[in-house]
Order: sequence, then C-alpha cells, then structure tokens
Amino acid sequence: MDCFCIWTDEQSSLHTRYGQWYLILDVAELQAIVEQLRSQPALCAVKDQALIDFWTRGRSSPSSPLVDFINRELVPAGKYGDYELLVRASP
Repeated sequence: MDCFCIWTDEQSSLHTRYGQWYLILDVAELQAIVEQLRSQPALCAVKDQALIDFWTRGRSSPSSPLVDFINRELVPAGKYGDYELLVRASP
C-alpha cells in the first residue's frame, strides 16, 4: 500500500513507492530501509494481512531484513477492519 502519511499532512521518513516491497526489493535495499527505521523512535506501521495473503497467494511472507525487523520490533496496538496498527515494542 502507498503511505498513509498522505492523509495526515505528515511526511514519511521512508521514501519508497513500493506497495509490495517484501516481494520486489533485494536484501541490500531492505537492509538500507531497516537502517533508516532504526532511528525512528515513534515508528509505526499499518499491516493488512488480507492484502499480504493476496500478494503472497496465502504463503508466508519470505524472511527478509525488513520483515524480520517488523516482526521483531513492532507489536499490535489496535485494529480497524483488516488494518492492524503496529508500534515499536516497549523496552
């Protein structure tokens, strides 16, 4: 999905235009994104498992630096329909 920042009048600290980044970008590009995200204390993400299942045809998302970072560093904070808000886990 494109960035939800367009609705908030906020600029994203991550400058990508890839809807299916987990399927398109190579390991080096994904690791570079992880390095950008590490310095963001108020990091959050919106996850749509139904959309992920569509793009992966129901298979698990392949392991990658960014997928692993999201799964390790972010935790669910709320849900609205298919959207799940993920925030940085408390230390």
